[in-house]
Amino acid sequence: PRWRRWPGLLPTRGSMLRVTPLTRRVTVPHLRLTSSPRARQLVSAFSSLAVRAQPRRLSSANPATARLLRGSASRASADAGETAVVAEGAEGESPAASPAMAGDGCAKLAALRARMAAASVDAFVVPSQDPHFSEYVPTCFERRAWISGFTGSAGTAVVTAREALLWTDGRYFLQASQELSSEWTLMKGGQPGVPEPKQWLAEKLPSGAKVGVDASVHSLNEARAMRDVFAKHGVALECLATNPVDEAWGGARPPF
Repeated sequence: PRWRRWPGLLPTRGSMLRVTPLTRRVTVPHLRLTSSPRARQLVSAFSSLAVRAQPRRLSSANPATARLLRGSASRASADAGETAVVAEGAEGESPAASPAMAGDGCAKLAALRARMAAASVDAFVVPSQDPHFSEYVPTCFERRAWISGFTGSAGTAVVTAREALLWTDGRYFLQASQELSSEWTLMKGGQPGVPEPKQWLAEKLPSGAKVGVDASVHSLNEARAMRDVFAKHGVALECLATNPVDEAWGGARPPF
C-alpha cells in the first residue's frame, strides 16, 4: 500500500526488491538505479519514512550472484558488481557483511570452543533460525553466519573440540564453498553418504559426550529427534542457559 503514495516507483521487471522488516532494510539492486532520477525519487520516498539510503558495492566474489544482480549479460556494463541502493532504518542493524559480522574464523572458533569447554559440552549445534523462527532473521541472531562466514539462508553449523562443519542444501553448495574458510568442512546435505547433523554427532562423539543446544532456536520435535538418536549411542543432549556463540561474539554483536 505504501508504494501507492509514490507513483512510478514500484519495481519494474528487471529489478529486484528485498525487504527485511525486522531489520528495517530495503535492498533494491538495479543496473542504472543509482544515477537515475528514479533513484533520487526512491531515496526521497524512503526518507519520508525516516529510512536512510546508502550505496553499497555488490561483491563480485560470487560470479553467479554478480551476474544476477547486474542483469542479463547484454545489459552489463562493468565486470565488477554494480552499485545498489540500500535503505536502512534509522536505528537498523548493520548488514551481514558489516565489521560486526566480519573477523578471523579461527579466532571465532577458538572463542566458541572456550565457551563450550566452560559449559562442559563436547559439541554445539548452531542452526539458522532465531527464537521466533522468523523468515527474516535480525542480524543479532545470525549466529550461524557469524561463526561460519556462510551467509546463505539455510544451513546448520556443528562445532566440536576438533572439527567445524556446515550443512546446507544444493542451492548453496557453491556459495558455501566460496565463503567457508579452511577450518570448516562443507557437508552437502541430501547427497549420498552425507549423514544428518544429529546422526554425524551420534556416530562421531564417544559415549558419555554432551551436545549443547540453545533450546530457544530448536523446535520440540527437532530436540526430541536429536535426543532419541543420541541416546542410542550414549550421547546426551544438553540445553544451555546461555548461547556460547553470543558469549564468543561479545560486544561486537549488533543490538536487536
